[in-house]
Amino acid sequence: MRRLAPGFLVLLASTLGILYADALSDVLKADLARERRRLAADSSQLAELSRRLEAAASELSSASRAVADMAARADSSPDELGRREDVVAGAEQEVRTLLDRRRLLVDRILERRRNVALLDAELRGKPRPAGAPDLLTGRWGVTLEPGEQRGVFRMAL
Repeated sequence: MRRLAPGFLVLLASTLGILYADALSDVLKADLARERRRLAADSSQLAELSRRLEAAASELSSASRAVADMAARADSSPDELGRREDVVAGAEQEVRTLLDRRRLLVDRILERRRNVALLDAELRGKPRPAGAPDLLTGRWGVTLEPGEQRGVFRMAL
């Protein structure tokens, strides 16, 4: 029985090492795919947000022109001028809001790109599971119960 235990331990260790490397590789691949999907979604959101920002800037420009034209006319009423100025303020606020959202989205896209690059580098840096360094090779401190017998077990796979 004692003769079989080290052999069984070696077999178990090599199997666990390969399975662990496979699982780690699968996790990294899943994380990479998830980050790439999120990056694609954020990129499409950025395109939509840029389109909305362009429309809001155009609306702000036309509202501002309308206020300038109304102010230049002598027959314009102060109430109408105030209403148009409120439209300009609303359009201006919309542009600011969209610019802030755009800034946050660009920061998120940059962070996702960094994450994709890191995950890709980590995945490429990992050797194939068959050539993966095993987790059990090395010196192990061993304690046998009962009796508190201690020793060192050196394992090389």
